[in-house]
Amino acid sequence: MKRTRGRGKKVGFEKDSEVPSNSQPIISPNRPITRLSTRLSINEEDSTREVTRRNTRQNKLEKSEIYGETTSHIAKKLKTTTNTFTFTNQLKEKGDNERSQLNSTDIDYIIPRFPPIQSRKRKGIPDQTNIQNQTNVPNPSYENSLTIIEQLEETNKILDNVRAKQQLMESNHNAENEKHEQYFREFKQFAEEKFQNYERIITQLQNQIQEEDRHKFKMDQVSMLECDLHKEREERRTLEQDLKKEKEENRKLIDQLKQLKHEVQQLQSIENSKNIDELKQKIKRLEHEFNQECENNKRLKKELDKIPITDAKQMEILAQLNLYQDLSNLLIQNVKFISQNEQSFTCILSGRNGSLVFKLTFNGDEYLYEPSINPDRDAELLNILPDYLREEISFEKDNLDLFFWRALNFLQKRESD
Repeated sequence: MKRTRGRGKKVGFEKDSEVPSNSQPIISPNRPITRLSTRLSINEEDSTREVTRRNTRQNKLEKSEIYGETTSHIAKKLKTTTNTFTFTNQLKEKGDNERSQLNSTDIDYIIPRFPPIQSRKRKGIPDQTNIQNQTNVPNPSYENSLTIIEQLEETNKILDNVRAKQQLMESNHNAENEKHEQYFREFKQFAEEKFQNYERIITQLQNQIQEEDRHKFKMDQVSMLECDLHKEREERRTLEQDLKKEKEENRKLIDQLKQLKHEVQQLQSIENSKNIDELKQKIKRLEHEFNQECENNKRLKKELDKIPITDAKQMEILAQLNLYQDLSNLLIQNVKFISQNEQSFTCILSGRNGSLVFKLTFNGDEYLYEPSINPDRDAELLNILPDYLREEISFEKDNLDLFFWRALNFLQKRESD
């Protein structure tokens, strides 16, 4: 608040000195000041009383100047307290319980209920009546200034506490922020290292899986090759066993032939036996087959003798052919080439129960079976052979071995079987 000084007139008093020029009017907040032009004449007693009152007014005026300065200072402090009040409200809106440590009672204490402050009036000399009234009525401005000063001191203390708390909260907040940032940096570094470790482990696992797949594929191939080798070995064993069986059967047939001849010799001496006729028929049949075989062998030898042997490879082929004939009891009498893709074979397949004469014609894809059976000669053989071997049939090339084994099986079959 700006303080202004008023200009007063010099007035003469009876039996008294003039009023000093630097005197100032008394600030009366409740009553207006009476100007000097309206004053009346006063007596001598009033003049002495006036001097005393002037001195009193001088002291009060000095105090009022202090009061004016303090009021301006109070306004500044009030502005500071209002700023502090707005700052605390902002802290409350943020919801930070640690920072908002001021209560409503503290705010009420910071902003006290000050009495109204009135501005100073212009400088003037009061009337006698006003001076008498002022001596009788006490002036509360001095007391109010004292209470205001006390309140300002308390307000300053509270403001200092608030500033200290504010600085403490700011330092705590900065420390917490630095701590959180440090935690975040450490966590980020830890997460990156962990992620790199996971990527390294994933690549290692993928490489292991690929190696396991390769090893598994190789093991599967090895197992397949082992299975194929095992099957081939088993087939070879079965073929060797079949060859051994064929050799044994051939030996048995030779032994049976010898035994039959011996029996025939014995039966010739015993004409009354029941089996003489049957034995004779068997002997005739065997002799007939034997003679046919001998004739075929002789014919083949003659044909072979006619063919000039110019190469050791042909001799090897003939030896193999003879071995196949001896092992299988299959004699190929004649071979005809009907066309480039068609051939005809005349064959005799011999067994325990007789000999089967047939003709095989091959046209490149299929075989045609044509049996040549004589009812008188092959009466016993007709009782043994199935229906499909008594008539013409055709079959594929892959079933030729099956046809051979079945025909030989029926020829080697015993009556007990």
